[in-house]
Amino acid sequence: MGSLFKDVMKKTEKKPKEIFETVVETILDELTVRPKKDEIPLDFKNPRLVDIEPFTVLKILEKLQFDFGVIKKFDSPPSLSYVSNPPEPTPENPVIYNTFYVEVNEKFENWANYFLYADGSKVVVDKIERKYTRKSLEKIWGLLYEIENKRGITLKGDDISIPQVHFSKARNEREAIDYSKDRLSLLRKLEYEEYAIKDVVWPDDFHGYITFKLGSGYYDAYNFYKEEYEKVAKEYEANKSLEQTKDGPVYKIIYTPNREILLDGRYLIAKPNFESENETVFTYIYNNPNRRITRKEIEEKTKKILTKTLPNILDKLRIKGDLKEAFFTVSSEAVEFRNPVTQEMLEKLGIKRIKI
Repeated sequence: MGSLFKDVMKKTEKKPKEIFETVVETILDELTVRPKKDEIPLDFKNPRLVDIEPFTVLKILEKLQFDFGVIKKFDSPPSLSYVSNPPEPTPENPVIYNTFYVEVNEKFENWANYFLYADGSKVVVDKIERKYTRKSLEKIWGLLYEIENKRGITLKGDDISIPQVHFSKARNEREAIDYSKDRLSLLRKLEYEEYAIKDVVWPDDFHGYITFKLGSGYYDAYNFYKEEYEKVAKEYEANKSLEQTKDGPVYKIIYTPNREILLDGRYLIAKPNFESENETVFTYIYNNPNRRITRKEIEEKTKKILTKTLPNILDKLRIKGDLKEAFFTVSSEAVEFRNPVTQEMLEKLGIKRIKI
């Protein structure tokens, strides 16, 4: 396999095969949550790609197109010439992102599954059972779970509506744009491939609501992705042991698409009500760990005026005692969420073990 990656990898500590697999897996995951006819974005702010040189991604895409024949075409970012050393952000242009747009052909999905999950030594064209990653399933199942919640409180025959953007999950306009694009891709997949929804109406601005009706395939899609997500999540937890670092075991708070707040993915702390003040605040805090967040920032970013104090919200979520002391520093005006927490950090706080 060594010759397969020759002259493709530049200036990275990862092994060439690992980088090649990362790019292929990223494309495959994006394909999972988009209609097959859509272009697939490879964005350099994607955590998987941040450590890979843009020129390396370019060479990999060329190899996928010309050597393997599984990509139809791709568009490189106009600013590729300085992606590796981008200009400093300015008030006028606070965030600079660069994206490849990839169009795969009908061979890619089977080829990628074989390459990643079999021996990777040859291309096959026979149909292979689709393998969903936990993260791609989280996206699809998270949206279906949100739709199901709204269906439960919507009159039969009425349009279902969901926000175009959850501002607790988008810190700035650029993230709102990216969030909106992902949401559109997921809805298009549910509409055109799963027939789970129909008559989708997209709002004119980020603060509007997307409306649609349920399609003939809704319950089949809902049950399928629910089963797949639960299976993958169960396997993930079964195979997972506490992470070990030089500072000792790591403890994490995990927030699932089902709105479950878990300690180490196993112990249920709380499950806030859908679109409640508690859920809005916790979602924003969870997505912005390890920094000080003010009450004013939360209100500005989520577009909601808080009626409770920050300590009171944590109390309502059953985050108290050693659990609160370990993971949170909070006052009436600000909060900092530490995640993950090491054993050494607990010992400095005088906590022997976390009780919930």
